[in-house]
Amino acid sequence: MKRTTLYLPEELDLLLSQLARREGRSKAQLIREALERFAEAKREGVLPSWVGVGESRDPGYIDRDEEELLRALEEEA
Repeated sequence: MKRTTLYLPEELDLLLSQLARREGRSKAQLIREALERFAEAKREGVLPSWVGVGESRDPGYIDRDEEELLRALEEEA
């Protein structure tokens, strides 16, 4: 394994410390897991679930596209 250094905002470092303590794992383990997931998603080209929400045969859809996107994002949250 290769060692590296990261500069984190204090709030993120505190959150990582709390999560690590709660899960009985190290901050390094949490960071590695998060980076692995991120890199894998990027490599596979995984798109957010709302991508393609605008696909429609409804010609009037263009007038409602922003509302539909907002609705989809709210449902995902």
